[in-house]
Amino acid sequence: MPGAMTIIAIGAATLFLSSLTLLLALPSLTSAPSAPLQATPAAPADPLAQRAELAGVVVPPFELADPSGAPVTPDVFSGRVTILGPVFSNCPFICPLMTAEMLSLAKTLGDTGVRFVVMSLDPAHDTPQAMGLWAERLGARSDAWTFATEPPPPPGGAYAQTVRAIVKALGFDAWEDAGTPIPLQDGSAMLNIAHPPYLFLIGPRGELLDFFDHKHADLMAALAQRARAADAALAARTSPQGTRSGALP
Repeated sequence: MPGAMTIIAIGAATLFLSSLTLLLALPSLTSAPSAPLQATPAAPADPLAQRAELAGVVVPPFELADPSGAPVTPDVFSGRVTILGPVFSNCPFICPLMTAEMLSLAKTLGDTGVRFVVMSLDPAHDTPQAMGLWAERLGARSDAWTFATEPPPPPGGAYAQTVRAIVKALGFDAWEDAGTPIPLQDGSAMLNIAHPPYLFLIGPRGELLDFFDHKHADLMAALAQRARAADAALAARTSPQGTRSGALP
């Protein structure tokens, strides 16, 4: 009988080790879902074409407000090539780096028609007036820039979190990170808003052409090159003389 018990114990141990080996060999069973599609410097032959994996992805309908309180709608993208940055002014993490890259790109592309749109993920603090002050601090007050945020809701109402919905429609997500509070200048605090580190290249009909991780110099160079090529292609298509006529074919 002891010999039989030994055989059973050895068999159980062997079965356990085999099961463990199988689990380790199948990371899809033990790991989190795969990360979102990554930005790549590769560009399609047509600079105004969406990357194949992004076909059909467009900015959804929305209504925000600029620093003057004037409405900002998807028309902000119409007939232009645009670099979009969803960020927020109180962010001490990646947002300053993302806006710095946008400022650098604006200088590089200053001789083009490429536009830059900054949308706030934190409308509760980034009021239209606060967005205007932020634009002034950044030195981004030319006609090439639009700063937009959700206007204050009616008394007793709640913010719709429109910009977070836009980010989600583009294939990503933004959410409040309960484990990372951010101290504010008035002594209060807010929760960090986790969001993708990407700058989005938007086409003249609001379509997502591609997205680029701000942390990589080669991708920022690729974004500048792609935006310039897309702007030139758009100019060539919208006017026989190669200048924009304000209407798309």
